[in-house]
Amino acid sequence: GKSLARPPRSFREMLPMTTRARAIADKVEAFVRETVIPYEKDPRAKGDGHGPDDALVYEMREKARAAGV
Repeated sequence: GKSLARPPRSFREMLPMTTRARAIADKVEAFVRETVIPYEKDPRAKGDGHGPDDALVYEMREKARAAGV
């Protein structure tokens, strides 16, 4: 029978990336998983109903800068 290739598991798998681009993508993905997602439970994430409040945004920007993303 004919062998079928495994379909990509994620959008990133579908795109050819340079080594540098892959390193950047991996760094951003880790930051989002480890830092951003836990903040979804923070009451400040709801803000005024139109997104997170300013204090949370500034806090996350500082964390992103510190992480190099």
